[in-house]
Amino acid sequence: MRQSDRIARLVFSVLGLLLLGIGGNLIIDFVRLSVRMSSGRQVNATVVEVIRVREHNGHDTLYTPVYEYEDGGEVKRYTSDVSRSRRAEIGSETTLYISKDGKIYQKSGAAVTLFVGTIFAVVGGVFTFITFKLWKKKPEET
Repeated sequence: MRQSDRIARLVFSVLGLLLLGIGGNLIIDFVRLSVRMSSGRQVNATVVEVIRVREHNGHDTLYTPVYEYEDGGEVKRYTSDVSRSRRAEIGSETTLYISKDGKIYQKSGAAVTLFVGTIFAVVGGVFTFITFKLWKKKPEET
């Protein structure tokens, strides 16, 4: 096996395992988020404001919705930690999940985590497959 083939195989295997690990961790985070959301309480929330976060790549603008909801007879506000390129419509409703420790979660945040984790895991799996299955060490011809 040539030196350049060994380096390529090493790069592919390290990159594949790294991406697979990142994807796996994100999928585990999604499961943890789902457990926290299902064990917490649900509140109906309404978008009352949209904050322009920043311009992304000099072209797209990202927006973050601010929700208002009632919890224990008190009206509270929550600024989302999920930014989007499309503005949320003021007055639109969603469900927020409040965990036992008081943290607030959204399904869209969990969905993004699952989507990105799946992409990383698939790409990492393909790289790992290429490394270990398609680049089997061929016996040296004598």
